[in-house]
Amino acid sequence: MTTPVPFFSNLAQCQMRVISPTDIVVTGQAQVLRLDSVAKTATALGSASLSGLTGALWAQDSNNVFITFGTSAQRWAGGPTWTNLNAGLNGTLVAISGTSTGRVFSTGSAVSGSVLVGTVLFWDGLGWTVEAIPAATPRLQGIWAAPLPGGQVFAVGINGTILTGP
Repeated sequence: MTTPVPFFSNLAQCQMRVISPTDIVVTGQAQVLRLDSVAKTATALGSASLSGLTGALWAQDSNNVFITFGTSAQRWAGGPTWTNLNAGLNGTLVAISGTSTGRVFSTGSAVSGSVLVGTVLFWDGLGWTVEAIPAATPRLQGIWAAPLPGGQVFAVGINGTILTGP
């Protein structure tokens, strides 16, 4: 299988979500591709207006893909273009996880005064909400959301920070 050159490089933060052997979504070098490992094809998912390298990726399926980059998140809902999901964040989103297109969480850091602190955002299908976390939480680097009915969410960050919540 070939991908656009240089799709995977040491400069790109690559992410992957395997839905099935014929449905894999990957990011890298400001691009998002759908891979079919059986047919050995790589197809671009629209033309995301990404400036720079993509960050995190979460996909319910190849027609419901969420990516983060810098202060923004975008959603692919089957095309032809990506939708900007403006979080209004004065900071950076570095991780994303969800259980449905109406239950997506993203984390990273936000500026509070002159200090970077951790932040967790929740997408309900209509807009972002800033989740309540302790004020002194350091930058958060990863997040994972468990399926409902339990629905526990785990966020991790620097200095050994671990947060859990409903």
